[in-house]
Amino acid sequence: TSGLSLAFAPPHLRADREVVLVSVRRDGLALEHAAPELRGDRSVVLAAVRRSGRALEHASRALQRDRGVVLAAVKQDGLALNFAAQELQSDRDVMMTACSALASQCSRVAKQSSLPTREAA
Repeated sequence: TSGLSLAFAPPHLRADREVVLVSVRRDGLALEHAAPELRGDRSVVLAAVRRSGRALEHASRALQRDRGVVLAAVKQDGLALNFAAQELQSDRDVMMTACSALASQCSRVAKQSSLPTREAA
């Protein structure tokens, strides 16, 4: 089942740490549907952002300020930088990690693209 099936789960399952961990390991964005206390659980959020960096958007404010969590998120998806606390958005290591992830993402897209290269044009 998809991690997003958590969206249709009753409240007691959204608050069940093990159920939420299984869900976010399948789809990090399932974090959005977890109980608020689990969106503030560092282990749960780390599992989510390692699967989908953009899950950082649904993490607690405290974890959006947690350098380790933010680094894990931007390593997975450079665009997760948008959801980090302001002070971490200007942190050199965080920015460099995000840029590196974005460069890798762009490189993968370019390799999959059928657009001609500059040399072939």
